[in-house]
Amino acid sequence: MSPKILSHGETHEEEYLFSVGSDSDILLKYNLLRIELRNDSVGGIALLYSPDFDTNDEPILAEFISVRDEEIHMKRYTGKYPVYHHKILFVKNSYRGFDICDAWRRSAYVSHFLTTNHIASNKIGWKHQWEQLLIQYG
Repeated sequence: MSPKILSHGETHEEEYLFSVGSDSDILLKYNLLRIELRNDSVGGIALLYSPDFDTNDEPILAEFISVRDEEIHMKRYTGKYPVYHHKILFVKNSYRGFDICDAWRRSAYVSHFLTTNHIASNKIGWKHQWEQLLIQYG
């Protein structure tokens, strides 16, 4: 069975081929790989593109392609972006793209900030939500 190509619940094969297949360099932009494990097997994989992963404390997710249950999903965000607060969890301690110690401190700060201010983690998943909280709490 060949994978279905989905985008927002509809089949958009041309969009997928244009976004991924028309230029071999386009796959090089994906800089993260997420593997979902289910009971010792792979449940799904995703190629993620975070343009500011190495330079921002809370990098955004700009685009992804995921494969799960023989379906391919693609999403490109514009305007409102999901944000990663614990980017340290994506890399080994030997990673050289950013300061590992600073990233661990930032991750601890975020956890402490949420706990101290009684903020649910689902309230900071988007960049605009996070920035609003930083303004609100200083």
